[in-house]
Amino acid sequence: MGKYQIDTAHKLSIIYHDPLEDTYIVSDDPSHVDEMIMTPNDIVIGNIYKCHVLNIVEQGAHVRVGNVRGSLFYEYYDRSHPVKPNDTILVQAVYREPGNGYVKFTNHPAFLDEKASILYEWEQLDATKDEQTFLGVISRILDNNNIIVRFFNGITAKMDNPYRNPKCDFARIAKLREGTVEKFTVTNFENETKRIFLKLAPTEETIQSAVVVNAIVLYVHATGIDVRTEDGETGTIPSECFSEFGEHNSLYMRLLQEGTTLTVVRTNPGTYSFRLVPYFKTHPMNIESVRRGALLKGNCITVNGVLYVTPLLSNFSQRYEIKMKDNYRKVEDGSVMMMHVLNVKNKSEKDYTMDVSTALDVVAGNGIDDVYHFMMEYFKDVKALIERYQEEKYPFANYTIGQHVECVVESIVPESNKIAIEVHSINKQSKHAAAKGIATIVLPDKPASLYKVGQKVPGRVVWIDVERKLVHVCLDKPLFERIAPLDANTKVQKSKVQQPAWVLFANKYVQICCFQSGPQSTLLIVPVKHHYNDMVNSTNNDTNSLQVRTIKRLGPMMFAVQEQALYFYNSCQAQASVANMGRTEMMVSCRQLSETFDEASMLKEDETDVTDESENESVDEAPIKVGKRKGNAEDDNDQDETANNMDDDEDYDNDKSSGPTPSAMGTSKQRKKGSTSKPSKNGNYKPILKRKILAETEESAPEKQLPLKKKQKKKSSPVEVLETATAVAKVPKTGSKKTKKSILLIGKKEKSKKSKLKKKIAA
Repeated sequence: MGKYQIDTAHKLSIIYHDPLEDTYIVSDDPSHVDEMIMTPNDIVIGNIYKCHVLNIVEQGAHVRVGNVRGSLFYEYYDRSHPVKPNDTILVQAVYREPGNGYVKFTNHPAFLDEKASILYEWEQLDATKDEQTFLGVISRILDNNNIIVRFFNGITAKMDNPYRNPKCDFARIAKLREGTVEKFTVTNFENETKRIFLKLAPTEETIQSAVVVNAIVLYVHATGIDVRTEDGETGTIPSECFSEFGEHNSLYMRLLQEGTTLTVVRTNPGTYSFRLVPYFKTHPMNIESVRRGALLKGNCITVNGVLYVTPLLSNFSQRYEIKMKDNYRKVEDGSVMMMHVLNVKNKSEKDYTMDVSTALDVVAGNGIDDVYHFMMEYFKDVKALIERYQEEKYPFANYTIGQHVECVVESIVPESNKIAIEVHSINKQSKHAAAKGIATIVLPDKPASLYKVGQKVPGRVVWIDVERKLVHVCLDKPLFERIAPLDANTKVQKSKVQQPAWVLFANKYVQICCFQSGPQSTLLIVPVKHHYNDMVNSTNNDTNSLQVRTIKRLGPMMFAVQEQALYFYNSCQAQASVANMGRTEMMVSCRQLSETFDEASMLKEDETDVTDESENESVDEAPIKVGKRKGNAEDDNDQDETANNMDDDEDYDNDKSSGPTPSAMGTSKQRKKGSTSKPSKNGNYKPILKRKILAETEESAPEKQLPLKKKQKKKSSPVEVLETATAVAKVPKTGSKKTKKSILLIGKKEKSKKSKLKKKIAA
């Protein structure tokens, strides 16, 4: 007893509680606790006990604590720590089942932590406290991605679909499964209805499942760089793991010296990456965390002339072949490409397959914002290289875009209008050494041939060329005087019209331009390569002139694009928005739009015959295409067929009435050749009137709104055909062959009169 002194603290276990005397019997020996447990009431929910495993069942295991039987079932059984009969393990009491004397236990290590925050009674919830956080286990994930969470003593709560939060931690959410133990924060609760609402508790992890360390460069070799981390581990950074732009990887390797410290992320044991440190902050690192619809980055490599891309995941290395076309540019090894995840399947615990798309219109779902982001990443990579060149004392890296400089002409290449120059800083306080540069003469009134070697010419820096280690300068006086540095407070407004601009510099990624007229303004950065997945070889204009529209600020310049690129990427964004809509919403929207179509527009659908509009007929619903261009039916035949096929494949594949079958499409093509009859069920041919003929004579037909529903085909009686043909006959002759063919379908006058008479009698 000497250890028990006043003001000393000890850990004790409750052996027995007498409710009449309100007395607890406690012990500091855990073995005594098990000996004294005789009934389920002796179990205290939230306490940790030693239990004996009785047997294993499909749901988990049966256990015994003292003389009380219990279970490790379902989400409370941590299958990553399996048990076997006769094992003695630590468990925590979760819930006492009323009536049967059974107690539910859990062996999840997170719950067995003495510091874990456990919710086991409603009185713990305090409305005056913000951000109350408790450990919970996921019981169910519903079809709408709402999550049911269980706490102790039968307390349950709900977390609304976490993907609705635009700032959600995608990688963390993707790991949630039934049986996952997580920290949840209470956002609201109702004592009366016993309802609790949750969100995921914030995590202090900066990179999910990724280890970020500082590493010292040991040795630089052809295929990578050997490094040693702060913990003493050694590994390699492969040569393609420095930049997202393949051409820049070799530049990084040349600039790194032994003893340089880098911040890297460990992607696999012994392998590190420099470029993936920011990427893994917001993207999954392992295949288990990838969900359908995710947008991943992949690494490009060419093998035997075939381009492949591999997802940047630590435990998944499947290669996907990229089909190249004649007008595609060469993709450097180590370049990054985006991949849209179409589906993820796990055949077993470690065997996964993934379907992806690298199509530009699929991965550029944010439209022109994706282009801006790509340009910003390229510009940031160039700046990072410039800073490393500055550390290595390269003179060209000390100059800045927009800087006013003095140039000395060294040599002239008249046929290309280029001048080799030596660049000097005008600022006398600057100690920048002279750098080599190139000036491209733009204005035709003073070509390069008019300059002289040794001549001093003022100019303005337009680009720092990290690949060639040069400064590019504009020497055209009317232009460099109009170029103004972009002030930090200057607001760049998105222009609604195109403006002409001169191209001052161009490479594979960007064109640096300035406006040809107007007030003094900053330089423009216009993309040549618009996206990671833009592989079309866009050659620079031979006329060194562009029509562009400004979008927003990008570093010291204005980001601008050509109008055709703006339209394309806006259409990609619109396509992505439509794809995100539910199928039902899409079809309802289509039908609402179709109500405004008049009869002439509806008649342009080649596959639909003229039908009776009787209300008693059975009908088939048929979705109507959105955004169909209006025009002559004959001119649009080919385009309509293509649109029909696209709609059938993508949007309405589950609707059997939504598109023509292959046989139906073949029949429609035959009819386009002028056929105006088809066989009936008994094999006899009956005349029918094609919609194309009606479209040619639409002036004679009364204007009506066609119904939204596509009706079943009905045999046209001879009387109805003749009545319609009579209406066609009223159209005056135009001399065209098509009009004559329509008149040939007309019956005799007597039959026409009889049909009218029959109609009146029927009425």
